[in-house]
Amino acid sequence: MYNILIIEEMQTIVGLGCGATSKFVHPETGDITRLANPKEPKAYIDAFQTSTEAKIKALETLFAGN
Repeated sequence: MYNILIIEEMQTIVGLGCGATSKFVHPETGDITRLANPKEPKAYIDAFQTSTEAKIKALETLFAGN
């Protein structure tokens, strides 16, 4: 079931680690927002705080009505 939801782009995924991509799917509209982490370890570490804050904000936006 998980694979079907991912392939059909119906499931929110939070990517962790270098090169990971997060995908946020709005439950009502189906709009998709993607946030990618840098692949290079130093760039990932340098961007970690900003990236984490962006992911938290995206999740809060998705679940604001619940």
